[in-house]
Amino acid sequence: MKNLLLVLLFMGGIQSVLWSQCTVVSNNGAYSLNIYLNPVQIVPQQSGCPNGYNFKVIIDYVISASQGYTQGDILALDGELYCYGGTGAGVFPLPLDTASGQVYTTIFSTNSTNCASDTPTDLLCDGFFLHINAKQVSSQYLFCIPAVPLSTSLLSAELTQNNEDLNFEWITATESNTATYLVEHLFDEEDWQVLENIPAQGYSEVKTYYQSQLKNAQVGNHYFKLSEIDLNGDTTFLKLMSFTKSAPSDIQVYPNPSSSGNFTLSASNLIPNSFILCNAQGNLVSDEKFILIHEGNQMKIQLNNLQKGVYYLKDEKGSCYRLIYA
Repeated sequence: MKNLLLVLLFMGGIQSVLWSQCTVVSNNGAYSLNIYLNPVQIVPQQSGCPNGYNFKVIIDYVISASQGYTQGDILALDGELYCYGGTGAGVFPLPLDTASGQVYTTIFSTNSTNCASDTPTDLLCDGFFLHINAKQVSSQYLFCIPAVPLSTSLLSAELTQNNEDLNFEWITATESNTATYLVEHLFDEEDWQVLENIPAQGYSEVKTYYQSQLKNAQVGNHYFKLSEIDLNGDTTFLKLMSFTKSAPSDIQVYPNPSSSGNFTLSASNLIPNSFILCNAQGNLVSDEKFILIHEGNQMKIQLNNLQKGVYYLKDEKGSCYRLIYA
């Protein structure tokens, strides 16, 4: 997608702990980066602390990438950790490639006198702030809210444009004690508005598909926030996604649905090699598995080598066209 999606996720842990996760998707949708962070240990810088002490924090990190990423795509990556039981922020570097390991922050100070036993939880070390610059990703500062246990295991989410509408779709792997999903929408600098409250399964161990639609979306920047409301009435944030809707184009796709898997895309100014194809889970489809043939103001799309289902054709302007192969 042309616009950068900065996704703030809360997720269950890697290796039985809870991690904060930040996900960045490249401008062209070719790859995504996931940075997982977890503060694991306070390291006092002196042996006694009758009046407080200075300390560093050890952070576990995992940097992973989707298919389409190549070594060297990350140009800059570093972070800050805020410990609200201390003063200031601790800065830490991260590798410029997929990797896992530990890193130390710079020095904090605190008035706590429990230097022998303080943990990151005791000193409220849970605010991560990342700076990232990568190929096809503009330099960005990203605040990652700390991970919390969730009733919902979110498998995937996708925000797409279908003609004049915006579709927000997500898939849950499991649900426990979940009453409803709250979808909120913000346009440009306006206030958040409730778009929809969608009943959840309550308890489920199978994939469940959900969708919320914004009809006749205006041209501009749109933000969608997904939260779960459990059976106790407590609300927990799940996902934040953004989309920039461009001015209407003259692009048409037909037939849609198609029983043969063959579609025609028609427009006055088609740009060759500017489209990518994703499946319903948002995963990039290899260009070896489908055929695009440009013929003047038309493009022939052949999906008959793929399984039947819903696919999304995306252009470099951020527009997305839903193709139904049924």
